[in-house]
Order: sequence, then structure tokens, then C-alpha cells
Amino acid sequence: MLIESGRELVNEERGVLQLQPGVGRAVQYSPGAIAANFRIRVSFTNPFHPAFSPWDYGVKFRDDGQTFQMFVFNHEGVLSYIKGDGTDLQTVSEISVQSLRTSGGARNDITLLVVETRAFVLLDELLIGIYQVGDPERSGEVSIVTDVFNQTTVVGAHTEFLDLAINSAGMVAHSSSGELVRGQPDEPAVGPLSLPTSAGYSRVVLLSPTYAFSGDYSYGFLFRSDEIRSSNWLVLDDSKNWRHLRRSDSGAEFIFANGTAELLDTSAGGENVLEFLSTGQENKIYLNGEFLTNIGVLPEDLPFSIAPIAAFNPDHQTGGLATEYRDFVVWSVAE
Repeated sequence: MLIESGRELVNEERGVLQLQPGVGRAVQYSPGAIAANFRIRVSFTNPFHPAFSPWDYGVKFRDDGQTFQMFVFNHEGVLSYIKGDGTDLQTVSEISVQSLRTSGGARNDITLLVVETRAFVLLDELLIGIYQVGDPERSGEVSIVTDVFNQTTVVGAHTEFLDLAINSAGMVAHSSSGELVRGQPDEPAVGPLSLPTSAGYSRVVLLSPTYAFSGDYSYGFLFRSDEIRSSNWLVLDDSKNWRHLRRSDSGAEFIFANGTAELLDTSAGGENVLEFLSTGQENKIYLNGEFLTNIGVLPEDLPFSIAPIAAFNPDHQTGGLATEYRDFVVWSVAE
């Protein structure tokens, strides 16, 4: 697979989508971005109060001119995931978003990150939904839309957009499988490092090397900053505990946060999917599909390289015992 960093495709400060009641189609602005994997950030200003007239807006992507997908917010505070084929629209799912501001003139900041088969939808930098979107290698146009359902009745009105930024997501690490084996008695086992990134998405499947309490094992993610010679570590162990700590090359450690990981499969060969999602302001960790914690990353730690790690504690996985991993991938959206 091609290893490359993401690129900035679009950066526009503001614009308007002129509403056209009665034309029978969505109003669309296409800034010329073509990508299969991408991040888009855009802020919309509500054209009027929902009691005055319905409104909606959102993002259209993987558009080949005939088929496409959309995430659309509306005046009732609903987020719809839609698949389209020409003029035919199929609403796949709907969820209520209580934090969506629906009053006239209110602003909503939306982020959509699409990598491979998954889409992460965020409102005001907070994750509100994860979706399966399929077609991981299908490149298409990325655009913004309004009045998708042709409900607007106000002649001469418009939907304003602000701070439109679209970045392609580049794959900066990929390893289909491997083993993490401690090289030195006092050093953790570190897997392949990604190229540096400041924001994006990473995933790895980690296999528990033995039964809990019989091998004393641990594993997780390393976030390595070469500029200041320090690292952030997200470590899970066979006691179903997790820790986020910062460690310098001198060996000094500071624990930022810790807690319990009830979903960790600690049986021998148990598979655990660990995911990292950077939203810009927050850096989220998911374990087996469920949110685990936010980790705080200091500005001076950026950019960092990401790697799977094992045997973090000195007494973990001695004697050459290996932790297997699969499907390690890191996607970067360059700032």
C-alpha cells in the first residue's frame, strides 16, 4: 500500500449557498476536492428559525456523478445518513443531536473524517456518530450541500458557510501482522513507527499472549515525539487497567490519567481492537468499539509517530514471550 501524508485540498474562509425554493434539487457547492479518505471541517450558519421554515445542510462525499453519500443536519436537530443514486435518496439512519443549535443565525461547527470503511461525525469537536460507509478505495467529489429535501420556502435566503477546510487522509503506516518482543530487559517492545502526524486515525488488533495473571502482560499505543525526546503511552494490562502517561528518554514518568478497561479480553489469544481518533481538540481512545478515554496531548508533543507497544512494565512478558498484532494502520490529515 502507498504510504504518504495527507494534503490540504481546500481552505476557504467563507461563502454562501443560495437557497432556491421549488427547484426540486439540493443546493451544492463543490470546491474541487476529490478523495476517498479525507477530513472536512466546515461551519454552517442557520438561515432562519425553524418555526419560520425548515432547513438542512451537510456534507456530500464519494460522489462519482451518479451515486454518493451524505451526512445531513436539519432544523429539528436530526442527523441523517443518506445514500443517493441520481435524484433518489435513501435515508439509512437518523439520530437526534440535542447539542445542535437550531435557532436562526446560530452556528454549528461540523467535522467529518472518512477513512477506509468508517466515517466519524463530530459536532463542535465532539464525536456524535460512527458509521460504516463501505467502498474504502472509492474516490469521489467532496462537497457541501443545503436544502437537500427541498423544504425551504423562503425566497432570497441563503445558508452561509465558514472556515471550509478539506484535507485528504494519507496512510502513514500499515502492517498486516507482526510480533512485539522485548529486546532489552528494561525496555518495552515497540512495533513499526508511523510517519509523523498531528491529527488522524489509528487502529490495531492486539492479541493477549497468555491468560490473565499467568504471564503479566501489557500492550497499547506509543505516541513518539522526536523533537523533545519524549513519548505519550496508552497502556492496558491483564488486570484490566489502563494508564495514559508521559515518559521522557531519561526514564522519568508522569501519569496523566488511569482507569478500568472492562471490555478488555484477557484470555489467551483474546483479540482487542484499539483505536485512536484525533479530532483536533480531543484525542479519543476506543477499545473494542467502545469509547475508553480522552488523552491529553501537549502542543509540544506534536507531531508524533504512532506505534503498537507491548511489555511496558519491567516484569511483563519476560523470556521472549511475544504479543501478536494485526491490521496496524495510521491515517494522517496534515494541517
